[in-house]
Amino acid sequence: MDAFILGMAGGASDLARPIAGASLLERQVEWLRANGARRIVVNRVVDSGDLASFGAVDADSTGVRVVIVPSAEPLDCAELARRVGARTGVVVVVGHATLGHLDLQTAASLAASTGSNVVMGTDLASVELVHLGVHPASRIRHDYVGWIRVVASERDAQLLTEDVLSGRTRGIEVRGSEIAPGIWRGRGATVAKGAHLVAPCYLGPDCVVASGARVGPGAILGRGAVVERHAIVTHARIDDGAIVGQGLAVSSAFASRGCLLRHDGLVIDVADPLLVGSAPSLSFAGRIAAAVTMAAVALPAAVLGGGSARAMRALARIAQGTGSWVGVTPVDDDEAVLIDVEQQLLPPDATEDMRDAARAYYRAKKSAALDAQLLLRRVLAHERAS
Repeated sequence: MDAFILGMAGGASDLARPIAGASLLERQVEWLRANGARRIVVNRVVDSGDLASFGAVDADSTGVRVVIVPSAEPLDCAELARRVGARTGVVVVVGHATLGHLDLQTAASLAASTGSNVVMGTDLASVELVHLGVHPASRIRHDYVGWIRVVASERDAQLLTEDVLSGRTRGIEVRGSEIAPGIWRGRGATVAKGAHLVAPCYLGPDCVVASGARVGPGAILGRGAVVERHAIVTHARIDDGAIVGQGLAVSSAFASRGCLLRHDGLVIDVADPLLVGSAPSLSFAGRIAAAVTMAAVALPAAVLGGGSARAMRALARIAQGTGSWVGVTPVDDDEAVLIDVEQQLLPPDATEDMRDAARAYYRAKKSAALDAQLLLRRVLAHERAS
């Protein structure tokens, strides 16, 4: 059985919006695959100069064939069928950004046995089983058990994700492990001692929550996101690789590099990178710096073990390209590639103003070389203490 996902002008970005750790398009594909779809045709409405294939779903990992049909204007079911060579049979037609947890196979059997098109859902969100190449006998509504909704805005995605994380909405598998009721953690996510997590919340892979930060309720952290000391995130999503600066409160909004998109549609530009910035990505220079630092700390690490040995493992991951530099305090995670910045830059009796200044300095000067220097300083300090 084929399934068609209709497009909408200006709505291509909706399909990349995450729902509990996977993009909306991936969630649509999972739903349709579970209901017997073997080919899924997606209409992506794009500008005429941007006809590249849509990259929000890994077709190889879904077990179905995903076909992207770009167009300058939204295509209807008949035109999508023509473009992919589908001539007869019953197809599932899903509106743009529509997601659900319904039994479509029973509806497909009803459509085939009656010769009618079958509709399930509400006036706001529905799915239809359509006959191709023939005039249907009628159009009938079919009762269903489950849910269906349109996820066409940041607020829609926020509400659905919170429902999934809290267990109020079934049928979507969270990408991560539940470490406490309603609190989900992706692989490599690190939470410092003194951070406060409130359900429901989702910590994306490799994200970092610093000591004193409050995450939740309704916090959704993207891959590699960082929430710094005393920052607060409630009913909001933090973009992949974005940093929420020290003391900043983000609520009912989407925080990305340099801006906040509120759920009411207002866009707020944030010029200060110490408030909403970008976590630096792993570079070749960073890997070289890690390898050089490994050579410098190899001897004390071999002699001392403990924290120095963990530092060596961290450097090995960076040099191999599987870890990244992050300047916050680690807790109970041997795999964390982290640096206690304040401990390296400040005396033990530092005031809060001094700590703020040190964080600002680190954010402004952050580089692989600086991180290597700080990590080397930590290992040498540990050696002197021993």
